[in-house]
Amino acid sequence: MIRWLRVVVRKADEVLSYKPVRLVGYSLIFILVSFMVFAPVFYLFYYTWKWWSYSPYTYDFTEGVQYQFFYSTANVNKNFVESLINSILVAAAVTVIDLGVGVPVGFFMARKKIWGINILDTLTNIPLIVPSSALGFAVYLLWGSSKGLYLVAPGLWLIILTHTVFTSPYVIRSVHAQLLNYDVSLEEAARVLGANPLKTFTTVTLPIIKPGVISGAILAFTRSLGETGATLVVMGPIRTVPVLIVDLVEQHLWPAAAFAATILMLISFIFTIIFKYLATRTY
Repeated sequence: MIRWLRVVVRKADEVLSYKPVRLVGYSLIFILVSFMVFAPVFYLFYYTWKWWSYSPYTYDFTEGVQYQFFYSTANVNKNFVESLINSILVAAAVTVIDLGVGVPVGFFMARKKIWGINILDTLTNIPLIVPSSALGFAVYLLWGSSKGLYLVAPGLWLIILTHTVFTSPYVIRSVHAQLLNYDVSLEEAARVLGANPLKTFTTVTLPIIKPGVISGAILAFTRSLGETGATLVVMGPIRTVPVLIVDLVEQHLWPAAAFAATILMLISFIFTIIFKYLATRTY
């Protein structure tokens, strides 16, 4: 059986070594990825454009984006602006907190070889694998409910706390990975030349690990901006754009939901470009 598998693997390797076969394989992978990832995004843009003024089927203007978003009695545009401000405020605050916590923790995990460091390394992965709604409920139960400590009421601050819990590992992992390939002798040379630890970190270490820091910031910001499940649990009276989109879908205001989702995607794309631009200016 093992010999037969080896023969099959060898034959498959020979077939895949031919250039035409590789080109066909790459093309199929590109088409599959495009269909699964990019097609829904482009269809959302197309749907928003097609339904902008009225329904393309009934020609009823009350079913179009313009009426539902700007003129309906549901005040979608006002709610959207408030939700967008909340979303950006939360994502920005969470990113700043993540950087303040994630950079030192990532540095500590990469440099300190002490007992329990592997446990800490494993624990930082837990928020990445636990469903966000379950994690949000755990945070609410401890910090925001009368059955726990009840120190933070549901609302803006509890949303920020919850988002920080599941986004901080992105910064920690990015900084940790950057430091694993870091040449420590550069810091030793700086200290020999008279630099104190703080100056060594700001002038030698930080410029080198900035790509990892910025990558973690991008992941944390966009992850917080698009979070829905955990926010629903801890939001209280506050609404963010993802939650508003869910509300619009439940009200069957699909054109308005599509337009809100389009704007959120464009904002995420713009912020990603800004972060990427900052990454290119690290040196």
